[in-house]
Amino acid sequence: MNAELWSRPRIMGIVNINDDSFSGDGTLDVGEALERAGQMIADGADIIDIGAESARTNREAITISEEIDRLLPFIEKWDKLREKSKTACETQITPALLSVNSWRPEVIEAVLQTGKIDLVNDIGGLPGPANAELCARHDATLLIMHTVGQPKVPHFDQKYRDVWQEMELFFDEKIALARKSGLRDEQIILDPGIDFAKQCDDNLRIYREIERLHRYKLPILLPVSRKTVIGDVLDLPDPADRDAGTIACISRGIRAGVQVFRVHNVKAAADTTRVLHAIHSAGLNSLIREIQTHLNDTEMSTKFFQFLDRSGEVDLPAFIAHVDDSVYSLRDWTEAFLGFDEWLTKQLISGRCFSKMLGYLHCCEMMIASGVEHPEFQTVVIQCLTDYGFDPEQASQA
Repeated sequence: MNAELWSRPRIMGIVNINDDSFSGDGTLDVGEALERAGQMIADGADIIDIGAESARTNREAITISEEIDRLLPFIEKWDKLREKSKTACETQITPALLSVNSWRPEVIEAVLQTGKIDLVNDIGGLPGPANAELCARHDATLLIMHTVGQPKVPHFDQKYRDVWQEMELFFDEKIALARKSGLRDEQIILDPGIDFAKQCDDNLRIYREIERLHRYKLPILLPVSRKTVIGDVLDLPDPADRDAGTIACISRGIRAGVQVFRVHNVKAAADTTRVLHAIHSAGLNSLIREIQTHLNDTEMSTKFFQFLDRSGEVDLPAFIAHVDDSVYSLRDWTEAFLGFDEWLTKQLISGRCFSKMLGYLHCCEMMIASGVEHPEFQTVVIQCLTDYGFDPEQASQA
């Protein structure tokens, strides 16, 4: 998929073509499922994710043929549906994309053969190359979800020594497998697998540190909708009561630069992401104008932000390539960054641009690694870290 699709937050609407969905919104009536999908597109959905089998572990798995028989009638009518569907705003992906939520290669092969599937939402954790090879063959995007073991098997007692360390090892392996199977990076999306083989504290830590997935430079899907972790925190046993908690998780994801949110209540999620994206964009434009004042140079200040992604990370290869071609030397850039350090630090203290401070520190790190000598470097980086909350000794060690 074109990287431009993920330049703003996207909403994936959930359509369950089953009778045992945990959220109670499933249906075996294809007409009703299509009607729901159409309404989701009208409410702001960019992607429709259809699934025929509930992920609940207290239900027996359905057969392969039954899963296929539930999915194909919807898929056959998909083109007509999205052609006539109205959208909520001009920034939606049009026409909407179709995703299938499954894990068994036989099912995935059957639906991909229709030529109508854009994305495979593999909840099985990619245990082997089959699903990646199928996506490569049919030019579909693969969503890789972190989990442990086979779907439909309870993992309530799963314990991690360090959930992030194990998840990063998992994605290192699975991304390599996907690439080896023929997938390009633009065909891979990552999902941390909230509630799948994880305890409440694991899920909360993933939400808190979700920026860590940006190390892979791949789109991230955050499954936020009516999750058990929300019910645990708010003491809400009924999933239908968890939409407010869902919005809180979306807000966290937007701040972290997450690209896709999978939800049941599309309108609430779409409205939330549109408002938060507008606030972020307005703030970014304001920051650029302010930095232009401090640097007194439009090109340098604008370029600096162009090489920051929404998480605050710096696209180092692109930045270095630009510096090599720029009329400014690396020392010019260094001087520029040091020039507005005091101003940027004040913004951090006021809580306005933590992600931009991260980007600034990455630039400093890159320049140090490039061999640029500047007597103020160590002082500046230590001051940045100290302002963020490290004590002076910790900052010096860092």
